[in-house]
Amino acid sequence: MSATDLAMSMAGLLGVVLTGWLTWGSPTWASGLVVASVPLQAYARIGTDGTGLTWTQAWLWTFLAVGAVLFASGALRIQVDLINASLATVVVCYIVSRHAAVDLVTWRNEVYRWSVALAFLLVSRGLIRGRRSPAPLLFITAVGAVWTGVVAIVQVSGGVGPASFERSGRTRAYATFGEPNTLGAYAAGCLVVLAAVLLFDRRSLSSRQVAFAIAGCSFGAIGLTLSQSRGALAASAAVLGALVLVKLKCLDRLPRPAKVWGIAAVTALALLVTPRAVGEVSHWVHDVEVTSASWADQERLAHWGAAATMVVDSGGVGVGAGQFDARFREFTPTWRFRISQGHAHNAYLQVAAEAGLIGLGVYLALILAVSVGLVQCIQQSGPSLATISAVAATAVFALHNLVDYLHVLNLPIILMAWWATALAHSEGPATTS
Repeated sequence: MSATDLAMSMAGLLGVVLTGWLTWGSPTWASGLVVASVPLQAYARIGTDGTGLTWTQAWLWTFLAVGAVLFASGALRIQVDLINASLATVVVCYIVSRHAAVDLVTWRNEVYRWSVALAFLLVSRGLIRGRRSPAPLLFITAVGAVWTGVVAIVQVSGGVGPASFERSGRTRAYATFGEPNTLGAYAAGCLVVLAAVLLFDRRSLSSRQVAFAIAGCSFGAIGLTLSQSRGALAASAAVLGALVLVKLKCLDRLPRPAKVWGIAAVTALALLVTPRAVGEVSHWVHDVEVTSASWADQERLAHWGAAATMVVDSGGVGVGAGQFDARFREFTPTWRFRISQGHAHNAYLQVAAEAGLIGLGVYLALILAVSVGLVQCIQQSGPSLATISAVAATAVFALHNLVDYLHVLNLPIILMAWWATALAHSEGPATTS
């Protein structure tokens, strides 16, 4: 073991001890520590390079293990509600899809990703009760944004990265995530969360916290821009625009019917755009000349078409968790794009393709249940740092998922942490189960 590996391992083990101790006494900081490890997981390991556990895995499982002990002793209570039940049902849909799986290794990996997100949410919501301060998560978000932004600047300035990461003559930054789009997703989340806090609850922050938030916003925007992730840029721009409109009370001037119809129109548009694109995918892919400029768009359309065909050909039950990549070659609408990029470039199509229409329906129910829960939190207790941050994080995650698949590399853990902290602000006594 090299000196670097030894140092990383020792620091990781120290983090395990710290996570376990904080889970007992300060669960908000414990969940925040797990969140802090997410940008480091590609490089920070306990063990030699390529073996052992990432810091995220080790700290996450420590958090869950202590939670299990607390649950067994009666000190932790699991909340039984529509949010937890919806996510649990999604996991069940992925588990029962084993009958259709042709690659059991990828099936297990995908089931694991969704299962640990569920477990983290259950334990976090069980431990974080009452109006806990989201300051730890805000601090970690700001530090993560600054760290990844600095690394992104160094990569682009030095042209660090494989040739495939070059676009328009400039290297796409990927920070410590390994992929530019993953950096884009992370940076977009940091940016909108911190911007929402500065817009709506700046008075509750100290001058030092404001400075941290501003720095996080700045470097989050830099990391997002240098990643050149169009999906992350579009999603964050949409959420930031909506936040500004709400802040300026532009929507308050509209009559209630106009608000209702406006929300309905936006929702309908979001639901119709993807199916229409999928319906036209074969025509577009076959008839449009493919150039270096249009390659990425055509490739994304091919992946959408493959996902839609998987749903139809499977009778709506899906092809199995983690099977999109293994079955892509079989279902691609054109042979030109026969090598999968790993996911469908749309989380909703991906869920439908792998877990079936029931899985998609429950996944949409989860997003709706969380959205309603956060709105109820705001109505009951007023807007707070936690609820504002959670709303922003949920919105950018849901929008970005229209053109990407963000249930990778433990990114959902970050969202689960915000949900748990925000929803705790209005929860009453939980039901033990």
